Amino acid sequence: MSTTLKDAPVTLEVPGPDKESPDDLERVYMLLGMSQAMNARVEELAARGGVSKAEIINRAVGLYKAVSDALLDGKRVGIVEDSEIELDSEFVGF
Repeated sequence: MSTTLKDAPVTLEVPGPDKESPDDLERVYMLLGMSQAMNARVEELAARGGVSKAEIINRAVGLYKAVSDALLDGKRVGIVEDSEIELDSEFVGF
């Protein structure tokens, strides 16, 4: 009989405005067109988190990449309500 230990849980942290990442060394500026409704959502999230709208977009792209990578690795991504469930990865910094 053999026992396989599961890898330790991974915590994926979305960098906040006070954390510098390699992407912060050289900024790229662009015009971004979105609907008024989407802009309102971005503004709401920025106000809720006390960050800029640009930071919300950066975090969204980071989260999208993490989800996309997980799906490419054959993993499932979702939201659980039960705090008793052991997670392989957890997103923090929101």
